[in-house]
Amino acid sequence: MTRKEAQEILLLYRPSFDDPDDEPMQEALDLARQDPELAAWFEQHCQLQRKLVAVFKEIRVPEGLKEQIISERKSRFAIGKQRLTMAAACVCILASALLIAGQLGLLRLRPSDTFASFRERVVGDVQRTYPNMDLVTNSLPEIERYLAKRGQLNISIPDQLAKVQATGCVLFPWHGRTVSMICFQSPKAPSPTAPDVFLFVLDRSDINAAPANSTPEVKRVKNLVTASWTQGDKIYLLSGFVEEALLRRYL
Repeated sequence: MTRKEAQEILLLYRPSFDDPDDEPMQEALDLARQDPELAAWFEQHCQLQRKLVAVFKEIRVPEGLKEQIISERKSRFAIGKQRLTMAAACVCILASALLIAGQLGLLRLRPSDTFASFRERVVGDVQRTYPNMDLVTNSLPEIERYLAKRGQLNISIPDQLAKVQATGCVLFPWHGRTVSMICFQSPKAPSPTAPDVFLFVLDRSDINAAPANSTPEVKRVKNLVTASWTQGDKIYLLSGFVEEALLRRYL
């Protein structure tokens, strides 16, 4: 199930009820627990639903409305008045819902495209699945040529990282942009065939709230040490299954 398919299913979810037992909804909920971007969107969706429930609870039925409707049922004027009252109530409810959605920023179903969101996603991805590389090679120059032919130009790899054995690269989409991922194998890799250090590169103009400093910022994200920095028109994110001291040596 893709993130988009899960969003379409989760739009039907209402937090005021028990979790439904149908399989598609459960699968979408499981994906939301694993995917940080989908989880953030789902939390916003639930916030909106809770606000709407609160709005409905605050709407009070006018005193004597039931008796008035019964006594004036045969009056065309009463029917017109009833319809006007119902229409006004609907307008109020809709206006309240739109106001709440606007305040929470929930009318945009698209997940955040900030650098922090990007970092959360890719760090989670490398911990869950082994990357299927587009190019498998130990030659870093060959990787750079491969990426350049596909429009990924001016990638500057730190000198110390360039000395680490490369294993390949892959290109993948993120919010309509293209991200380069170069895989390396440190001397402490637990497997002789699997990479344990990953460098992600994307254009600075493709992301919001990008790192402003060329000096790498080292931060632990989801139990992995990461380093992020900006150089020229590129943003770099380095992470891996290595200790912080070793990751710093590659910067």
